[in-house]
Amino acid sequence: LGNFDYFKYRLRLKQTINNGASYSLSYHLIERDFETQDSFDSKTHDYKLNLYMPLLNATKIGLDFGHKEKRYKNSSNSEYDRDTFTTQLKQRINKILTLGLEAGVASYDYLIETNSNQVKYYAGFNWRTLFLEEKLNLGGFYQARALDQKDNKANRSEQIIGSDGQYNLNLAHFKKINLKIEHGRDDTKEIEERDDALRYRYNKWNIQTTHPLSKRLDTVFGFNSSRRDYFDAANGFKSWAVENETSYSILESKISSLAFSLDSEHKEANFNLNNSLNYVKDSFGMDLIYKRKKNCETPKKWLNHEK
Repeated sequence: LGNFDYFKYRLRLKQTINNGASYSLSYHLIERDFETQDSFDSKTHDYKLNLYMPLLNATKIGLDFGHKEKRYKNSSNSEYDRDTFTTQLKQRINKILTLGLEAGVASYDYLIETNSNQVKYYAGFNWRTLFLEEKLNLGGFYQARALDQKDNKANRSEQIIGSDGQYNLNLAHFKKINLKIEHGRDDTKEIEERDDALRYRYNKWNIQTTHPLSKRLDTVFGFNSSRRDYFDAANGFKSWAVENETSYSILESKISSLAFSLDSEHKEANFNLNNSLNYVKDSFGMDLIYKRKKNCETPKKWLNHEK
């Protein structure tokens, strides 16, 4: 598609109600401006509502609602609305083991190309366990998806499986290390850099380390690697990326706090059969996070730039 600049803005309100119950409201705006491909210039509005409630016997339930609108400057046939609903149920079995179930649905309604309308159903389970006096945290998940599309009755099932771990070192300048591995099938519809809907098989893993530098300053380094192979296209690729997020606490009081963070990413992708598609991406972002310690949180992402 070529080089593009983008702007992201995110506003989120989170509040704890009573007895561990909470809710959050968020709004996310993404604008993209391509240097040469004006038909792909777009604006995306994404709204989310999350409810989280404790039940009896160490059981917790979560309800997530979402509405997304994607609009293009010069390509109205690709415009759509997406509505999502997900429910999650978590049960703490004992002090070291927690199990979870989830199910949901996502509906895509195209404004003009109604034959492309589709509904995606998904369900899965996850687990998490603690070892070594809670220093070692291990988990995993499995999710199955099914797709119903009016003009395509072929088998479009997808499955995703993954595992992750976290070890808490709690050293002066090395707090913890995280590792995650994932394998499955997906499509490109929900990738903001893409405007097509191609199915693919993928493998990816990432490692992340957290380092407190001072009482107010900490930084997180990450490295991830992935491989993607498309079912209906020959442009599979491998990629790797390094990431950093550095946060500084500007203000800390009994009733509120204010923090500022900078995040950056360098990514390189190499395509299997067409080297002309290889690319390098550098992105930068800023966050300002204000928290009221009486159950209110409002993070805001100001600006991102990418080439």
